Amino acid sequence: TKTKDYTGDLSVIIQSKNKVERFSFKRKEKIDIDTLSYNLSLKHFKNQKGKKKLMVIRDSFSDNLMLFLNNTFNEVSYIKHQNIDTKLIEKVKPDIVIIEIIERNLINLTRVNTP
Repeated sequence: TKTKDYTGDLSVIIQSKNKVERFSFKRKEKIDIDTLSYNLSLKHFKNQKGKKKLMVIRDSFSDNLMLFLNNTFNEVSYIKHQNIDTKLIEKVKPDIVIIEIIERNLINLTRVNTP
């Protein structure tokens, strides 16, 4: 489904009042995905059919990836934070870590919180 109803932070930065096209996807088949946590800073899902554990350290650009990642992995934790906390990674013990951030925040990769 394509809608033209979204205004993101980049539109605000360039002072555009135009709405941006956004695409929404639906699953072909229903997959039972349990929501273990869902708040602003942490979203945590479990899919019994998946095999690996994933952690995504993210910003809002990963919102549209969630459907696909939740369908693929057994457990997915989305951490909305600009710093990388290695203690949290060690605690969760994911098989894969994805760091998804917009280019203007790349400097935050220099601020890794290590034990």
